[in-house]
Amino acid sequence: MRLPAFALHLLLASCVVIGHSFVHADEASPQTPTQWEVTELRFQVDTLADNPVDTPFSATFTNEAGQTLKVPGFYDGDQTYCIRFTPSAAGKWTYQTASPNTELNAQTGTLNVAASTDGRRGGIELDPDNDRQFQFQNEDRYCPIAFECDWLFALDAENAGDIPKTRQFVDTLAENGFNQVVLNVFAYDVKWAKDDRLDSKYEYGSPNVYPFAGDNESPDHSKLNIEHFQRLDRVIEYLDQKGIAAHLMVYVWNKRVNWPQANSDADNRYFDYVVRRYQAYPNLIWDISKEALGYGHNDVTYIHGRIKRLRELDAYQRLITVHDYGYCRRFADKIDFVSVQLWQSELYHVMREVCKNIPGKPILNIEHGGYEKGPYVVFNG
Repeated sequence: MRLPAFALHLLLASCVVIGHSFVHADEASPQTPTQWEVTELRFQVDTLADNPVDTPFSATFTNEAGQTLKVPGFYDGDQTYCIRFTPSAAGKWTYQTASPNTELNAQTGTLNVAASTDGRRGGIELDPDNDRQFQFQNEDRYCPIAFECDWLFALDAENAGDIPKTRQFVDTLAENGFNQVVLNVFAYDVKWAKDDRLDSKYEYGSPNVYPFAGDNESPDHSKLNIEHFQRLDRVIEYLDQKGIAAHLMVYVWNKRVNWPQANSDADNRYFDYVVRRYQAYPNLIWDISKEALGYGHNDVTYIHGRIKRLRELDAYQRLITVHDYGYCRRFADKIDFVSVQLWQSELYHVMREVCKNIPGKPILNIEHGGYEKGPYVVFNG
């Protein structure tokens, strides 16, 4: 299902360790992990809790310069747990795991990390010298040229073996200079009427996938559908390969998703799992929710809590925003950059006014200008 950069297989039950080297998914020879590239450490166990997603699991990484990073792991199905680690520097890193599951606890190893290659520049962060700008970890400037494609996850979500539609679409974006895609972890369908002429092969609503057990109509929120996330991995990883940021919206309230009750155990399990699974990707940007305060789903207290929870769990401290101008305007101190939705035609003066009203933050007009007219009538601004 996944295309991990590297995989370390540890057969813990029999105490047989197949090396502390990394084997590339496409090669049999040992490889060295690379700075700013996702590396996977995979641990297979014999014993699982009733809900293995809930088992605490982490690894603390330390390098020769004294840098430390405690990274949470996650359950990946098939009695396998995974730690995704993206080293911030070349050189030797050691790690030790921690978990109440004795098979996962106190596992140690050493990684010899090579210097960055192939144009890798690290994660996206705020420029400390310019409060309106972004930069990569190597201090190169990053100027977002973004494309909103909320349903990118769905193009190949029902294809277990490959992502041809995703590659075609992402390749086209990359060829045309886009370096960020705004997408959902999951959406189900729209509420408004669709054009009768819409060809079914271009219809991605009501996908036969769901992040929870069961389906969107009859969910079992107490368990997660690991396969959904394994297929989403392919999308995030391909964006990373093409140098495109994945601006990932954890929730969406207006796409008919049957979500668990806000702040319930099931809601927290889903949210935490998304954060644990994707935080290592250097191209990752967090967005709490599309239409975050719309549609009566929650209030500002809930969004405050999600941001706090995310910052506590994300070892890499990826950038955070909220897809809601009202929230960003009122609580700019809670987020790393401001997302606004302004559709006025006189965009220059409108955005200058936003800059005046919200100083000291980068501002991304995340949705503007309406929608171009196409062959199908769906929603024109």
